[in-house]
Parts: sequence; structure tokens; C-alpha cells
Amino acid sequence: MTERIPFVEELRSDLLESAPNVLLAERSTERLVGRRLLATIGGFVLVGLLGGSLLLTTGSSGDSVAQPRSDVLVVRMEGKETRVVVDDDGRAVACRLGLESGIVPLNPSLQPRPPVCSWDIEIGNLDPSTLPNTQSLDGVMWTKSAVVLVGELDPTSLTLTLTELPRPFVVGDDPTRDFGLNAPCDPPTGGYIEEWGQDFRISNTGVRILRDYGEAEWDTFAGGWADGRHFVYTMAFTGDLDRHRAALAELYGGPLCVWQLDHTRHELEQALAAVDAANVPIGQSGPTVLGMRIDEISNTVEVVLWLGDETAIAPFEQIDEDILNIRSWMNPVR
Repeated sequence: MTERIPFVEELRSDLLESAPNVLLAERSTERLVGRRLLATIGGFVLVGLLGGSLLLTTGSSGDSVAQPRSDVLVVRMEGKETRVVVDDDGRAVACRLGLESGIVPLNPSLQPRPPVCSWDIEIGNLDPSTLPNTQSLDGVMWTKSAVVLVGELDPTSLTLTLTELPRPFVVGDDPTRDFGLNAPCDPPTGGYIEEWGQDFRISNTGVRILRDYGEAEWDTFAGGWADGRHFVYTMAFTGDLDRHRAALAELYGGPLCVWQLDHTRHELEQALAAVDAANVPIGQSGPTVLGMRIDEISNTVEVVLWLGDETAIAPFEQIDEDILNIRSWMNPVR
């Protein structure tokens, strides 16, 4: 039996006790670092929140607001997590959303709140009137939707000086991938039986049965997730699918997809631990990791770096490139 990894075990301890009935049964972690170091956050998140590939941009069009200097790094900040917040004292920051952002209230009658930032960096020359799609409350202004920021990053003061006006982020700019939660198996003849949704639910007990089987088959188990639309649970392995399919049919009476993936859960946990070991505080030579988690559906470890330069990426070159899915909040403009 493959030996477990203590660091990852801490993330898995209460997985099944609090798993939603039809959401991905997967414990994830965000390690949020920067000028304001926040506590490690664990929770259930939908796949795709941090997914994506490394994007090294080549520049973009936009109205110029400053001339680039040679002694600083010109970077682009983009992605669906990026907002701008201007406080009541006029201090403007580029904000990377936390998991508990209050931008969209659950009850439309409630007053919207400013976003919760997991990390921010000061913008030195922002004209708030140039921000697109803003909202205000008690003197605080913020962008309701994602923005793209391009500017000079001062590595000493950690201040961004804009060289282009802020512009709205559009889906086409997003380097992330959205895998969805649908079961990868072909639907049965005649399609899914919609009555399953009425008579069968993916309960915590059912998930525990399936995940316990996966734990017992640790050398080939790759992961598992729930298709919330069709109430189908997917169990993935790296091989021996016929044996696993027969064994699971004896244990579990609901709709089940048995699927093959390339990497075991253990391999993903090893890669996650290697990323954690390489993480360094901002200002030191090496990668500063804003977020990392295992995505069982894409069979990868998703990593979000503070800055996607060669120094930050280098420590991960010894990890299987098919396992790591790296992107960064700020990318150098080449």
C-alpha cells in the first residue's frame, strides 16, 4: 500500500463529514500570502475556481496613462478573481478575491458589500473615474466585475503604476479552464433516468462508501466527484477498471461512472506537497504561491503564483508537467 503524506492528510481529515450532497466531494486549500498574511483557508469549492494554464502575455492594446521605465517589471493582472477597490481615504488596490467575497449577495434585497480580498497590491496612480462598472458603499468604491490591469510593478514598494487604463475583463481573456462536474461516461441507452433525481440522492453515506473503497485501492485510485445534474458519481482509477466496476456495483446502488485517468491521487498529493515545500514569502527568490489545490476532475494540481516569471516557475520543473496546472496573478508583459 502506498504511504500517505502527512501534509495532505491534514487537508482530508473532515472531507466526508461536511460534503454537500451533490457538490464535488473534495477538500481543497488556499494558502494566501503577501503583505497581509491570512490564515490557511480550507473548504469545498467548485472545480475551475483556480484552474488554468500558465499564460505569458505579449502585451495588449489600450490607452496609455504612463510611459514604462526600464528599472521595473511591466506586468498584466487579469482573470476572473481580479477587482479594484478604492477605500474612503482614496487608497486604491488591485484585489484578488477571497473565497467569501460579498460582491453578489445571496438575497437581492440585501445591500451589496465590498469584495473580500485574499491579497492586494497598491495602485499608485489610479483615477477612479476610469474604472468600469463600479459600485459604492459608505465611501468605498469597487468594480462589480473583473478588470484587466497593466502597469509597472515596483518590487521594492510593491506598488503598481498603471501604463494603460483599466478595462473590463472578458471571458476570452481568461486563461482558466472550466471542466464542469458532468460524469465523463457516455449516458446509458435512452439517456439518464430523470427519476433518479427524485428517488436517489448522493448522500454523505453513499460518498463515504465510495471514497472508503478508493482509500482501500490507493495504488490505483485517482479520485471521485458528483455530477449534480444527473446524480451520477464518478470514481476514477489508473487501471483495472473491470474489477473496480464489479466491486463498486456490489457496494453502491446508485448511478455510477467508473473512469480511467493517468495519475493516482497519491501522485497528486506528492505534487501538492512539493509545491508547498517550494513556497516562499514574497520578496525572496522563488515562487510565492497564492493558491494551490488538487483537482480530481482534471487530474492535476492547480497552482496560482503571485508572479509568473522564470524564477518563480523554475522550482517546479522537476515535477511532472502533466500534473501541474500553473498560472499566475501577474504575468510579465514580454
